[in-house]
Order: sequence, then structure tokens, then C-alpha cells
Amino acid sequence: MNMKSNITIGTALKAALAAGVVAAVFNLVYYFIYTSAVGIGPSPINPVTTAASSVIPLLIAGVVYYFVGGKLKNGNTIFTILSIVLGLLSLVSSFQTQMPDGTTAPEGFALLSGPMHLIAAAAAAFGIPYFATKFSK
Repeated sequence: MNMKSNITIGTALKAALAAGVVAAVFNLVYYFIYTSAVGIGPSPINPVTTAASSVIPLLIAGVVYYFVGGKLKNGNTIFTILSIVLGLLSLVSSFQTQMPDGTTAPEGFALLSGPMHLIAAAAAAFGIPYFATKFSK
């Protein structure tokens, strides 16, 4: 039996939410360790934005997973590769000297946000397919 036939949009979104919560927990742990160790000052990254930026993109990834991972032959592999590539491309934003609002990026911003992008990408690439399989049984 092809398991992919059991992947509904609801299953994909539940899997994405579960992976997003995992990413948020890891990102929040990293956030608190990094900011405590480095003493980074005011930043656009805070616990609320960290959690939201971990969950919301993964919910969008869940919709993509529904169409790619749930419908295409080798969809899980395609989705995993796509998630890794997009996660790596998202690192570019961590190394910009200027924030989207035009302010200068705070000192240490790249080392704060870069790993968070990688954690979210890993959660999407591996967590969403894992949880989708678990939730579709």
C-alpha cells in the first residue's frame, strides 16, 4: 500500500505544526544560550519572534509537503532536498548588514539567526515527513 495516499492536508499541517514546535523549542534553547553567553543587546530576534519564525514557515512548508511529499513519486526525497536547499539559501538573510527595516544589523546577529535557520530547515526536511508518516497511520 502506498502510504502517501494517507497524507491529507490535515495530516501535513499537523506534521508541520509538530515539526515547527520542535524547531521552536530547539531555537529558543539556542536563543537563550547564545544571548546569555554573548550578551547581545536589543535585537529584532526575541523569544516571540523566534517561536513564530520557527512555526509559521513550517506550516507553509506543510502545505508544500502535502503537494510534493504527499502526491509525487519520490515526493519525500524531493521535499527533503527542497527544504535543505531553501534553508541554506535563507542563510543569506542572516549575513546582511542591514535589517529589512533599514536599521543596521546588531553585532552578533548572523551567529544568532544563522543556526536558527538551519534548525528550522532541518525540522522541515526531516521532521515533517517523519511526523506525517506517524500521523497518517
